[in-house]
Amino acid sequence: MSRYHYRALLGELRLYLCNHFVNKIPSHTIRLWYYRRIMKFQIGKKSFINLGCKFNCKGNFYLGDFSVINQGSHLDNRGIIFIGNNVSIGPQVKIITADHDLFSENCVGRQKKIEIDDYVFIGYNATLIGNAKMSKGSALGASSLLNRPVEPYCLFVGNPAVKKKIRPSNLNYKMDYNRLFQ
Repeated sequence: MSRYHYRALLGELRLYLCNHFVNKIPSHTIRLWYYRRIMKFQIGKKSFINLGCKFNCKGNFYLGDFSVINQGSHLDNRGIIFIGNNVSIGPQVKIITADHDLFSENCVGRQKKIEIDDYVFIGYNATLIGNAKMSKGSALGASSLLNRPVEPYCLFVGNPAVKKKIRPSNLNYKMDYNRLFQ
């Protein structure tokens, strides 16, 4: 077996363990150790990635301080995912950074960066795709689809998401959300 095949096999094993074993361990300490040391994710202090979350590759993932990603979310980090401080990401959220150009001859793959700034709230089963950027204090409602940058301190809902309301601009909380078996 060539050196290339050996590395590819180890990479696939690392990802398999991440998505089918580690993400089911009911211990934040063990999961975060694996994500930081083996998957090479940058995860801030007092942040949590709850049970059942899935990733697509090693690296390309940044999670700030006092942020939480709730259970069953899918984080496609083939492009870069940057999540700021005091962010709440609801259960079953999908953040998709890669797609295919359906209008190219070769259906070429593309990767894009998704940014989520400080004090963002993302509701249950929401989806972020493409070049989505959630500015500071913005919120995305449950089951909404976001595919573009949005303005700060606004609530967006729907498919595609549209602006509905304005949030307070003096947000000052910490998402210290440590549940024992999540």
